[in-house]
Amino acid sequence: MRPEALDQLTVTQNCRADISLVEWAADKSPQVQKLVLGLAAGWSTFTPSGTILLSAVDHQVQKIVGDIVGLVRDVRYSGGDLTGTATTTHFPRAYALTYNTDTPPSQQTVDSLAKAVTAGMPQCNHIDFGPWPPCASLIQVMSLLDAMTRQLRGSKRAFESLTISTSASSILEHSRPLQEWASHNRPAFKEVKFHVYENPRVGVTVDKFYGSLVAVLAGFVSRPIGSRPPARKASALIWAARLQLDVRRLFNDRHATFNLLSDKYKMEMVGSCLTIARRP
Repeated sequence: MRPEALDQLTVTQNCRADISLVEWAADKSPQVQKLVLGLAAGWSTFTPSGTILLSAVDHQVQKIVGDIVGLVRDVRYSGGDLTGTATTTHFPRAYALTYNTDTPPSQQTVDSLAKAVTAGMPQCNHIDFGPWPPCASLIQVMSLLDAMTRQLRGSKRAFESLTISTSASSILEHSRPLQEWASHNRPAFKEVKFHVYENPRVGVTVDKFYGSLVAVLAGFVSRPIGSRPPARKASALIWAARLQLDVRRLFNDRHATFNLLSDKYKMEMVGSCLTIARRP
């Protein structure tokens, strides 16, 4: 390596790194430490997987590690069991957690993620299950949201947004807890957005899917007064072309005049996006 390369880093922003790379901060070489910190200044995303063993390192290395994670703005989980520093690190500037795996993690890992969001990421305002593929099932979504509920323990903390990428089949088969969102004191989100992929399975009527989807969206915006505040808006972006047409047809048949009948909510379909929102 040319020495001048340490002073002329070409990777400086919007980069992603596995959190295990902070192990390099434990290297005794000042040049390696300088390189790691220089690159870390451009890391906007950390993937918290793997094990980091820092118990035996000195105070200076702990400080370097703290400097690195203090720069992180997005934490991304992509599967595997979380251990070591990956589960206990404090991310003071992180504004988002992205959950991007279709493999169900262990309950210990789910609890660790929930603790990371609620206790270790005080500025986190966005929870994103996606993008597709892979995609978490709604069972995995509810597992993490329920774990966050346990960690919040009645806190009034409200998040800005919840984004869920899922399949039409998952909406049909596993959405009941989301439909009943208003009946439970789960975390509050100001805006909820679904990205719905694929068509329902053969033999399943679109009417049934549409009913489940509308019930899910309504569940987020219809929380009773006295619980955590409801979402201002819940929407679903339909990506499968045939399903888009079917959903629009059912919307026109059943809900096109909804806005004339309700002074509390409004419902609309613009393009491929179906939305239910609370009126101001």
